Amino acid sequence: MNIRWKKSITALIAVGLCAPFTGAGANPAPAPTDPEIAAIVVAANQVDIDAGKLAKSKAQSAEVRALAERMVIDHTGVNEQA
Repeated sequence: MNIRWKKSITALIAVGLCAPFTGAGANPAPAPTDPEIAAIVVAANQVDIDAGKLAKSKAQSAEVRALAERMVIDHTGVNEQA
């Protein structure tokens, strides 16, 4: 067996051994449903609401407190509509 074949076989073995760890050939995750997307949005908005409340309570700048309050109002409104 010549050196070219040995290198090719070695490369194929390496790829074959690594493939299970790369997700090659794995089934893709199904797309989220509308209710799942809505739940993700509500959870993300709640994170922003909590961050806004924290910022409002800790901020020394009036501008930062105003922005924090606006964040809480806006994201609470979105969650109420969801």
